[in-house]
Amino acid sequence: MATWLDVTGFTGYYESEELPVQLDGNGALTKLTWSADEPPGTSVTLYTNVSMDGGTSWSGWKAAVSGGSIPDIFTHSQLTDARVKFRFFLKTDDRAVSPVIHEIRFLLEPVIEIENKGDLTIRPEIWITKEGSGDFSIINTSQHNREFKFTSLLDQEELYIHGDREQIETSIPLKYRYANFNDQYLELPYGVNILKINGNGKLQFRYEFKRLQA
Repeated sequence: MATWLDVTGFTGYYESEELPVQLDGNGALTKLTWSADEPPGTSVTLYTNVSMDGGTSWSGWKAAVSGGSIPDIFTHSQLTDARVKFRFFLKTDDRAVSPVIHEIRFLLEPVIEIENKGDLTIRPEIWITKEGSGDFSIINTSQHNREFKFTSLLDQEELYIHGDREQIETSIPLKYRYANFNDQYLELPYGVNILKINGNGKLQFRYEFKRLQA
């Protein structure tokens, strides 16, 4: 159980319990924020510690910045059995005056990371099985948030998209989905592409690297 531990009359810290982080995907985009009252002569510092194997081993305490990312969690980190702990250090020059912590927030948004090791941009083949009716989109955060989006899909509808051929097929008989598409085929330029998924569904890609002829 988390407790206050006095180090001296002027410094103390609070350590949290282990917090489970269980996300599907290659990793996550993260953001960590907190709010605190820090009267003159006082300060608050936050450290985090991350485990990727259910708490068996830990990365070590790292200083965090409010509004920044969670140290040691990356877009390629496997988070299916991850845990995180945090530790606030509180300091004051006057025992009668103490800083006060109001809240801490962890934001983790699962992503898919694909590295294009070829020379040319890839337009992959994509298979989507929609879970629940509604919209579905893929946002390439590495390409100025370019969005590949379908609207008003049906529950369990299956889509096949061939990017190079600009071909779209649906499992719904006598139905075409071009009118439900924003005409922005998914592109994977050279290098690392970090993809955010909006909407529920199963997703599969197929692609091959394209190289310039010598």
